[in-house]
Amino acid sequence: MLSKYLNTCFSCCFLLILPIVSHSQTHCGSMSPIDFSPTQLSAYPRNDITIPVVFHILWHDIEENLPDELIFSQIQVLNDDFNGNNVDIINVPKEFQRDVGNVNISFCLAQEDPEGHPSNGINRIYSSTPAIGGIIGTESRKSHIKHSDLGGVDAWDTDRYLNVWVSARTDEIIGKATFPNDPEVPEGEDGIELDFKVVGSRPDSDYPFNLGRTLTHEIGHYLNLDHLWGKTISCFNEGDMVDDTPRQGEAYFGCVMGSKSSCGSRDMVHNFMNFLDDECMWYFTQGQTDRMIDALFRYRYELISSGICSDATPIPPAPLEVALIRQTPFGVQINLSFLPEINYTLRLYDIQGRHIWTERQNALSVHLIDSKSYQSGVYILTMEYEGQSTAQKIYIHANE
Repeated sequence: MLSKYLNTCFSCCFLLILPIVSHSQTHCGSMSPIDFSPTQLSAYPRNDITIPVVFHILWHDIEENLPDELIFSQIQVLNDDFNGNNVDIINVPKEFQRDVGNVNISFCLAQEDPEGHPSNGINRIYSSTPAIGGIIGTESRKSHIKHSDLGGVDAWDTDRYLNVWVSARTDEIIGKATFPNDPEVPEGEDGIELDFKVVGSRPDSDYPFNLGRTLTHEIGHYLNLDHLWGKTISCFNEGDMVDDTPRQGEAYFGCVMGSKSSCGSRDMVHNFMNFLDDECMWYFTQGQTDRMIDALFRYRYELISSGICSDATPIPPAPLEVALIRQTPFGVQINLSFLPEINYTLRLYDIQGRHIWTERQNALSVHLIDSKSYQSGVYILTMEYEGQSTAQKIYIHANE
């Protein structure tokens, strides 16, 4: 079925490190998303999107066995932050207010486990290993917290659930997420790890990570967002591949008030993908919103179509509606590399309906229509796949 073309989940680690002495300590120690391609987004539906979440609470000391109320408050934080309902969004500086995006997705605690038994989405496991969250196998490179045979707990089906593992840690990391489309992370490790001290809405005494924003930040990574500065902290890289986030040449820590600039423009200091204290991060941009929605339909479609929390299923757009189609010096390039290995045929027709070009899938799923062969104008591109067909108008600018 076509719906399977968007459900591939791979992973890559992103680390958020808890500062013990000062905020000048580095927060992140791993690489960026594998997929840095721009996206075509207008066709994606923006409603009926619900992500089922399971919290695996691995506790050794009693304080680590978090009460249900704290988990409920964390879900509320996510639903506020990802729908623009957080009260502090009014603090966004005036010059960035028009860039603020509403992701318009909801989160729920999973109402059934992988076997179909009723669940409240909170899986409590006593761990005989203290601070298991920080233990990585020296040879296997597996995270012990994510494997029952290593003293942790196995993930629930990572295609159908967002798995969040919670425990004490000794490695100073407070959040660690996996990205879509990275095949190097071991099987069963797709999801997010949190230090138990940063889960949910907590009293002021637990400042600065007491408002549940660590998980907001990490879900950004899980849905293919990078930090605002991109792969390296520099003004001379490709940035985060989001059009409406200004290029940023440094990371910000603590609670920065007022404006900050780098790379010749004002920075979005209070964006959720910076490193600030919870009370000082307020928003995603529309471009970041688009990129997250794209990740859900392109890589994590089964997550939002499982029916675990809602009978409503967002319908994916046809492949041509989200294909990357662009004019190059050599012609029109059609990038369908996000598709799995399915049989499809592309055909091109002129405006009078005459068939003038045909090409079938190739190893890269990238196709080029040589514009030297045609006059400038509007053409009809069709795609036949799995007994279905779709069509889209494209413009060809003829090369002289």
